[in-house]
Amino acid sequence: MRPTRTLREVLWMLAVAHGELGNFEQGLPYAEAFVEAVPANVGGHLMLASYCEALGEEGKALEQYREALLIERENPRALHGLAMIEMRCGEDALAIASLEPIVELYPSDPCALVPPSVLYLRQERFKDALQVLTRAARRAPDSRDAQHYLGALYSNLGRYELAAQHLERALKLQPDDPATLFETGLVHARQEELSAARGFFERALEGRPDNAETHFRLAEIHHYESEVDEAERYYLEAIELDSGYAAAYFHLGRLYAGASRARESEAPLLRALELDAGLSEAHHELARVYDQLDQLDKAQAHFESALELAPFAPAPQLNFANFLLRRSAPEKGRAQLLEFRKLKEAENRIKELKAAINFDPTNASYKRELVE
Repeated sequence: MRPTRTLREVLWMLAVAHGELGNFEQGLPYAEAFVEAVPANVGGHLMLASYCEALGEEGKALEQYREALLIERENPRALHGLAMIEMRCGEDALAIASLEPIVELYPSDPCALVPPSVLYLRQERFKDALQVLTRAARRAPDSRDAQHYLGALYSNLGRYELAAQHLERALKLQPDDPATLFETGLVHARQEELSAARGFFERALEGRPDNAETHFRLAEIHHYESEVDEAERYYLEAIELDSGYAAAYFHLGRLYAGASRARESEAPLLRALELDAGLSEAHHELARVYDQLDQLDKAQAHFESALELAPFAPAPQLNFANFLLRRSAPEKGRAQLLEFRKLKEAENRIKELKAAINFDPTNASYKRELVE
């Protein structure tokens, strides 16, 4: 028997009430019953999707958002909900496809403009991100999200003065926001203003102590300043928070190697390569570690892997050349040393050409030589 109108209204009100109170398990049967009773009601599918998300059932939430879109093709809430799940699942291209219709419907609303720009940033589509974020910041100068992400974008592009301006505005709108404090720290770190960077990272950590990347960035600063114990602590905390953080394992291994703790450095370096087999720097560092430990076959294998992955990196060329010369392989060592000298000369010439182009951007011959 089809539920009466009164019963449908009761189911709706009970589902809404439980949702507003956060009683999702108790309210779920009412939301499901309402959708079953009125399958053509978009609001019911959206409500049930929100219940499923709250209960961690993202697959079922996706189904409900898609059902809503079958009824109303460009429903912004359904498109947005669908995109957020796709974004969390790493399906950035699908998320962008879901979000772009919302931008067309609400071209002046920062709530519609900011999410796709975040995805553009993740995909390094900086031109698209800049266009959308600039529009969002212009239309809504008091939008913290627009100012924050525009600052982060300018930081990625090396436009540090503009980055600092937008991040400062974001902090005025939302003081002590951990994400903006972190991005501000990055701006200072990228300009080698390490004391300021450390202050912002520490403030960010106070607001969000479970952020692995903030721990990692603080570890890098302590590492650079030769504060081994502090650097080690922050690297280990980053790894504790994110066991798949390849860069943290690599830098921890490098820290141990630089502190004459070669045996301790082996395990984190090997773990870094388990997580990222293409990390040429880890092969290079391991080669040097095995050289110190007198495990010469392993050292040579990792030198060769490093050069295979990064054939134009001068440092592995030089260290491998010296390794071969010490291993009584003078011909191979001298050939490797010659290759290093060629690479170093090319590297120095590239620096000269970049400086010349910065001084005279109209000089076409410098640009041609740099491309070659």
